[in-house]
Amino acid sequence: MTQSIGLISALDGVHVRIEALARQQAAGMALPQLVVAGVEEAAAMLRIMLAAEHKPYASDADLLELWRALVKGAPHWNTIRDNCRELIFYQNCLIAERADALPAQPERMVIHTLRHIYLYLRSHAEQNNGDKVMSDTKMAESNGLRLLIDEPFYEPVANEVRVFMAAWGRRLPVMLKGPTGCGKTRFLEHMAWRLKRPLVTVACHEDLTSSDLVGRFLIEGNETVWQDGPLTKAVREGAICYLDEIVEARTDTTVVIHPLTDHRRHLPIEKLGVEITAHPDFMLVISYNPGYQTVLKDLKPSTKQRFVGMNFNYPPAAVETRIVMKEASMDERRARALVAAAGKARNLKDQGLQEVTSTRALIYAGALMVAGLDALEACTVAIINPQTDDPELAEALLEIFRTFFPEQG
Repeated sequence: MTQSIGLISALDGVHVRIEALARQQAAGMALPQLVVAGVEEAAAMLRIMLAAEHKPYASDADLLELWRALVKGAPHWNTIRDNCRELIFYQNCLIAERADALPAQPERMVIHTLRHIYLYLRSHAEQNNGDKVMSDTKMAESNGLRLLIDEPFYEPVANEVRVFMAAWGRRLPVMLKGPTGCGKTRFLEHMAWRLKRPLVTVACHEDLTSSDLVGRFLIEGNETVWQDGPLTKAVREGAICYLDEIVEARTDTTVVIHPLTDHRRHLPIEKLGVEITAHPDFMLVISYNPGYQTVLKDLKPSTKQRFVGMNFNYPPAAVETRIVMKEASMDERRARALVAAAGKARNLKDQGLQEVTSTRALIYAGALMVAGLDALEACTVAIINPQTDDPELAEALLEIFRTFFPEQG
């Protein structure tokens, strides 16, 4: 518990500085100084989390490098990826003297982005309960492979468990498709636990190279040694390798998986001049959010057709209510109201919202309500603010939640 309290206290210290920065912004602080300060505060929060998770990072690492160090083996950190990128984008625009490329009211967006990162980190820290930091399940780690010891909570929705078990029986590669926060990663953790197989997770990003997946030569003292990448470790040891948000990786990187997804089940390692035959228990799983794809960023049809495709969506109301109750440790009445409100709010997707209310966002709102925030306040900071900056859309969403929590209105 002491570690959790210390983590929350450290994050709250940064939050105090963020709110002071917000006051300076309201008083007319110049945008360049605001962006520099904002990037530094975001980096400070990531350094706190890296220290809590005992993950190494370079002392001169920039914000995106800190995020990459944090996301390694922990795909839930993808949630704050776009926030970090947004701050760096503002910084690069100002350096290049391209203020015309910035969005409207960038000063407010800097503060909004910092608050979102803080809220996400603190919500996870509060759910830690002092037993573990930023982890939903206990894991044993050996040689970079993770074996889940405790059963990750997962509520089946349809036939997804049966389909995955059938694919596992024939060692067929699987593709999980669905919107953000609908349970794809938790489902895979549950299946890895059920199958008693180690899980290797790679959070894909645009700078991911084939060497990051396969391995590279390193200099140790007077020697040059080879270090396997996460994909190679999984292939050798018979683990489940999970490439999360694979479309974020470069196309020339993803083609390295092709020989693993057909009858060959081989991994070529060009730098060693060898091909590794996959362990009989090796399985490859990829995921992505179809709603984010464009003509310029999508999986090639030749890649998609190599996988068994499993579609995910937000669960039915009864199932989603049980999930929110369990994950947020809240009562049924309020969980049911949150889920019902989300059902109405999701109808606004065709009216300007890029993303609808996710199950994960409902859990965050529920956790904040259990922590003492009133319902509308919790829904505003956990659901509405991260979804939109449009005042009219925000008010429309708030009105929906007022309907289901009239005692708070």
